[in-house]
Amino acid sequence: MKRILGLALTAALLLAAASCTKKKTPEKKATGTIQINQRSETVHGVYYVEVPADEESGTCLEMLILGPEGAPGAGEPEFYLSFEISEDLCGRTIDLSRPLDAQGWPLPYLYIAARNGSERFTVDYDEDPIAEVVREGSLAITRNGDQFDIRISLERTDGNSLRMEWAGTATKLTAH
Repeated sequence: MKRILGLALTAALLLAAASCTKKKTPEKKATGTIQINQRSETVHGVYYVEVPADEESGTCLEMLILGPEGAPGAGEPEFYLSFEISEDLCGRTIDLSRPLDAQGWPLPYLYIAARNGSERFTVDYDEDPIAEVVREGSLAITRNGDQFDIRISLERTDGNSLRMEWAGTATKLTAH
């Protein structure tokens, strides 16, 4: 069920941006690269939505990182990374080859989706048996307001991979 919700939130994020107001942010040059499988591109846009807590998960951040083509709300881009992460996981380095520590409440949540043209893959830490899906990887995200530093590396057992390093001001989207 969370997988469907994650896909729906990714689609909603892509479409909602067309009818959203963007929070003005101070001028600061954002830098970073994203690599999905063998293709590497400069990050051209990072967007986020704060997702309210539900009965299982605490507050989450839905992040959309765009490569050179596409824009939020213009349909599904050909090259992007998106993830939804429990806000409580920010500020830590997460070992992506292990299940999330579900000892406390609210439960932690992480869903990752990537697309490079016709190559698409997802990792759902709520439903996938992680040891069978992820060979190695880590995710570190720090946040101070709309300032983010995101570092992710992921090697899947099926050969798909992704790497991204980006720091700067993300655009907060607020649906009407």
